[in-house]
Amino acid sequence: MPRNTTITDPRLPIAKHINWNRALTNITDFCLPEPDNYNYAVFNPLPWECPILVDQIFYKDKKLNGWWSVYYVPEEQREEFLEWAEPLPFQMCWHAQRSSKLRHRRTLLWAKPASTEQTIHERLYTMGYYDNLQTTFNIDISQTLGEPRLNMPGGEYA
Repeated sequence: MPRNTTITDPRLPIAKHINWNRALTNITDFCLPEPDNYNYAVFNPLPWECPILVDQIFYKDKKLNGWWSVYYVPEEQREEFLEWAEPLPFQMCWHAQRSSKLRHRRTLLWAKPASTEQTIHERLYTMGYYDNLQTTFNIDISQTLGEPRLNMPGGEYA
């Protein structure tokens, strides 16, 4: 990268695209990892998919006429990622010096205890949608669903 070139944080277009805002607590409503967790990026004419990483985002930068490949590299995969990236040519690269720790994702059935109305997910739960989903596809989504609140208005649940 030329020294006189400044790179705008490649995570900003991702955050704008999903209308993301940083949570003030350790719990978030967004999928993980969040934009501020991504810690490496490269810019090239074409996107580069890293075979060892799960979380990658690719987007075209029309202003620079190329593609950003943005990666979330967990600490335990850092050395392996850097070995993979070392021989690859790139036009620009970016690295976050301090990326945020992963937050915990709020479960689907979470609602304010004092809320007098059901959330969309609570309504789907009381209608049996999630039970049917688990049975049909033979999956377990109990971790994602969480526990229903005891004072949920408008319906009995098991």
